[in-house]
This record gives sequence, structure tokens and C-alpha cells, in this order.
Amino acid sequence: MPYTMSLYASGGCRRNGQNGPIAAAAVVMTNKYDRRTIWTHRQPSSPTPTSQRAQLCAIILALEQAQIKAERMHSCPHMDITIHTDSKRREVANRDLIEKALILEGKVLEVGTVDWLWVPRGQNEVADAVVNGVLDEMEFGSEDSDSDSDAPIRAPWERGSW
Repeated sequence: MPYTMSLYASGGCRRNGQNGPIAAAAVVMTNKYDRRTIWTHRQPSSPTPTSQRAQLCAIILALEQAQIKAERMHSCPHMDITIHTDSKRREVANRDLIEKALILEGKVLEVGTVDWLWVPRGQNEVADAVVNGVLDEMEFGSEDSDSDSDAPIRAPWERGSW
């Protein structure tokens, strides 16, 4: 029996195309007990954050988490991964991120399948809310708001904690 992962990915940018843009990405996974695990990533200030870069980073973050899960599983089952995203854009403007996403997708495909499902923004509201929370922290200040670290932040969330 395959191991199934369903991940919701979203990215957001404030002041896109203006001075001082900030961007973040989030991935939300809900397990069979309705426990949520959330990973977030704050975009560094260089290259300049954009909405598209944030969405692509969310896709990369989802693929990275699927790959990490595959590496930690001892029995090496086939994995069925579904990534839900409200982004339809995959233009050449951010080739570095597209290439990274494709490389990660290839690694995940070595252990299973990946399905990409476009969902309306209203069906991606949890990941969207997480991104906006991270952007609020970046914009209005928190201890980690100046961090340009590439490491994702992982936090478990219980259903209804919004």
C-alpha cells in the first residue's frame, strides 16, 4: 500500500514591484487525525522578492518535505504525493526556482508519484493564512523577521488553532 501525502502550498508577496517587498512561502499537511504540520520559508531580500518567486518557493518547499519524508521512511514504500496550489504561473522569469523545483520533483518521482492539483484560492485558505501570518511578522517585526535563512520553519498545528 502506498504512503499518501497531501500538501497545500501557497506563496505571497507584499509591496510586489515596489520598494521593500517581502515574500514568504508556506506548506500545510493535514494527517488522518486532522493534525496539521506547517512549514514556512521567508524569502531573502535578494533576489528581489516577487509573488511568482514566493509561489515557486512554496512548490519547492512542498517537494523538499516530500523528499525528506521519503528519506526517513525505513520500509521505502511507494509514495503518492498530491500538491495543491492556487498558482498557475510557471513562466521563465524565475528559471532558477523552476529548475530547482524540477530537480526536486525528479527526486520525489524516484520513490513514487506526484500529482499537481490547481485549487481555487478559497480552497487553499490554510496555507494562504500561514503565508500572511509570516508576512505580518516580517512586516511588523518579530525576533526572526530579519532572518534570511534558507531553512524552513516547521510548526505543528492542531485543527481549529486559527
